[in-house]
Amino acid sequence: MQLFIDARKIINKEDLERYDAGVGITARDFGKPEYIAKNKLKSYAGGPARVAGRRSKKTIGRVAGYLEKKYRWVEHSADTPGNKELNEIAKALLDCLADPRQTDLKQRYLNACRAVVRNPILRKEYPANKISVAKRKKFNRSLIDTATFFKTIKAEFINKNGRAK
Repeated sequence: MQLFIDARKIINKEDLERYDAGVGITARDFGKPEYIAKNKLKSYAGGPARVAGRRSKKTIGRVAGYLEKKYRWVEHSADTPGNKELNEIAKALLDCLADPRQTDLKQRYLNACRAVVRNPILRKEYPANKISVAKRKKFNRSLIDTATFFKTIKAEFINKNGRAK
């Protein structure tokens, strides 16, 4: 026998709309410059990354668009079966609804949303880089080069017009 509570029966639509969040590259970061990588390595999030050098002419938004076409990093995250981060979102959402005055719970919800996109990158669920790219980078870690792009993946609350609150 399974025991569960259908959240749709205890949560009204207005409450859910208050906690509508988007994950990706925010408007603030979209126009920021990407950096050309140096040949020097650093440790970042449990693996290697190249040290950022001078600014390139590309923006984070342009890089994100290219990587979305190549890897589907936004769509892949939500489509992954058994993505445990989706359960964390549900838990955090229910906690927020239980006590909406708790700002730390709201941040926990946003962190869980961001983890849905970032954790599959850290778990290396994306195809490996081409051999030529891996040789140039000196490591084989998809979607992470200087970590500039990875750091700009954020979650924020969105109002009904689709803009950040």
